Amino acid sequence: MPTSPRLTAIQRNLRIAKLASEDPRTRCHAALDLCHAAWAGTDIAPALPALALVAARPHTTDLDAMWAQHALEAAAFAGADLTPALPVLLAKIRERVNQYAAAALRTWASRSFDAAAVVLREVRTAVPRPLGRTRELVDELEFLSSHHVSDAEVCWTTDRKRGVRARAGRLYWRSSHGWDLEQSCPDFARHGVPREHLKYWTGSWRVPLHLQNTVRAWLELPAIAETEQDRALKAVERALDDLAAARFGTEPDHCGLCAELGPSVGGSPLKGYSLPAAAARLKPVTTVDTRGGLYRCPSCGTLYERRYEHDYEPFEEETDWEGLSRVTLDEVRRLTMCEVFGSATE
Repeated sequence: MPTSPRLTAIQRNLRIAKLASEDPRTRCHAALDLCHAAWAGTDIAPALPALALVAARPHTTDLDAMWAQHALEAAAFAGADLTPALPVLLAKIRERVNQYAAAALRTWASRSFDAAAVVLREVRTAVPRPLGRTRELVDELEFLSSHHVSDAEVCWTTDRKRGVRARAGRLYWRSSHGWDLEQSCPDFARHGVPREHLKYWTGSWRVPLHLQNTVRAWLELPAIAETEQDRALKAVERALDDLAAARFGTEPDHCGLCAELGPSVGGSPLKGYSLPAAAARLKPVTTVDTRGGLYRCPSCGTLYERRYEHDYEPFEEETDWEGLSRVTLDEVRRLTMCEVFGSATE
């Protein structure tokens, strides 16, 4: 691969010639170079017929067919017409070897309404009863046939830089690590932000209302006045208010059950420890979510968080700990916000 991913016309033509090699590794490296060159701005439209021939090959460990399909996707992103490669990509879809072929078709379809209509018609003809990823591709093509999504990008910063971009008809939610969580536009239109996945990748699924409405504007969807996060936050606050109202006049030091448990109790089950019998009399609180579980004393309303931790490293001693600790409402609020949103301070 050249030092710079961009290729001159002579360098590009040399790679095109290598695509006809009998050596799969030579074909792979040529397709790889063309793919990177296309993303860097080189026009690889003259390579489309040769790339289509390589893409038609069975998938092997040499990866020549895979990189040829990646190169077709890159060419489509730059505006190339993939008509010369359409039969090959449709064949991959029929074979359900469609991860890379679908990406190329999706990217081509996102360039214009006409391209989306052509690809949708051809995919429906090739696969009359789409399932799985092919069904998802059809859903996206239907969306792109009526909603052209141009390239766009917006960032927001909380405790870390995050962002979302629309590219090639899909949304990418960016984490602090630079990893992208991909979401189809139809899925966003139906369900909004991918909350659980965002929380996993970014630490929180709280996305500002103005940013969600920016994304909705890209997709020609009406603006929303309240996010799912806002509604979840209100539900948490209502649950905490209910817990505050459930406190009784008796202080824990004057409650027989709480006096038996004390402010904190715990030990290692692996070493034979078990919680006191009084712990079984605590009532679980199901309206709020903390990491270990929240419990309430039925006599005085005092709150306890139950935690279990387990640690194991190869060639080291296995350790664990289980215990109960009294918590205040403010501590419960912080724990709940961390569990629901990933950060209590965002």
